[in-house]
Amino acid sequence: EVSLETLERQINSGTSTSIEDGDLSLIQRCEFEKSAVPAVLKYCIEYIEGDVEWLQTEGLYRKSASKTVIESFEKQLYHHILNIPSLSYDQYKSKIDDVISQREDFQDCHVIASVLKRYLRKLPIPVIPFSLYEQFLSVFKQSSNILKGSSEKFSDTYLLTQVWKNLALLPQEHFIALKAIVHHINIVSQYSNDNLMNLHNLSLVFAPGVIRDYDGSFEISDIKEKNELIEFMALNESKL
Repeated sequence: EVSLETLERQINSGTSTSIEDGDLSLIQRCEFEKSAVPAVLKYCIEYIEGDVEWLQTEGLYRKSASKTVIESFEKQLYHHILNIPSLSYDQYKSKIDDVISQREDFQDCHVIASVLKRYLRKLPIPVIPFSLYEQFLSVFKQSSNILKGSSEKFSDTYLLTQVWKNLALLPQEHFIALKAIVHHINIVSQYSNDNLMNLHNLSLVFAPGVIRDYDGSFEISDIKEKNELIEFMALNESKL
């Protein structure tokens, strides 16, 4: 049986026959674009953070846009823009801006938010790779197992130390993407009086895209710990 590490190495070194959203891993995408962070990730985050009205939109990231509109936008994005190698970010951005300006139904924060969520969920290797899934969650699982009300609850300092150890194991592209997502979650949560999306709600939405196990068998059973991990990283962003 092939180990998850080996599988991830194979995915990252494999040459993708068609360059599309779900085909390239984070590492391959950064290599293809010659960038530190994928243009789609950077663009969606900047688009939403660039307009206070978007940030204040109720249910941002929880509500979805029309699937037809999302898919139509993704087709333009992945087949006509992000399949061109090695452009500068400004060049990618200007092409995406053009596509958005041509259709009013693309000019919707729920469309852009959905594209970002779908991009993360379709990555062949999640932002927190399959091979590190257990390591990242184990301290939160142990923490859950300690009886509630017991004085032996893990301190934040201890949890932080464990998270640090794991972050150090991430490939650079994954670490940079994770930091960008965590920072974005914090920005969006600052408007929670309007958008009703506090850190807890945003963690629920982003966790499935950031961390998932290889075959999905723990998708439901580990929900609590995955959300706790994302929320903990967001709360401690300045220390990561």
